[in-house]
Amino acid sequence: MRGYRPPPIMETQPNYTAPDLARIAVPVAIVQSEHDEFIKREHAEYLAATIPGARFVELRDVSHFAPLQRPRLFNSAILAFAADVLPPNGSHNRCGRAGANRGTEQIGVST
Repeated sequence: MRGYRPPPIMETQPNYTAPDLARIAVPVAIVQSEHDEFIKREHAEYLAATIPGARFVELRDVSHFAPLQRPRLFNSAILAFAADVLPPNGSHNRCGRAGANRGTEQIGVST
């Protein structure tokens, strides 16, 4: 958007410390859009690198509004993460880490 300047909060977030993030003990996927107007990639990468076992997923060719722009792409990323970390057969283990520390993924095709 021409002339758009994000609010100051978007310039300073996230402001979690590494010790704060290190205490997270559940599966986490940091899903970042390739052309996100609001969330800086380096902030998303910081979260993924600092949260134990977190993975970074990049959605290609979309902005911050990926769920609206390409719902199938967004949903496939979320469903793949859920399938990887949720226990099979509906058993409940809230802190299961089945797919922990998978690194970086890119979803979508650049056009």
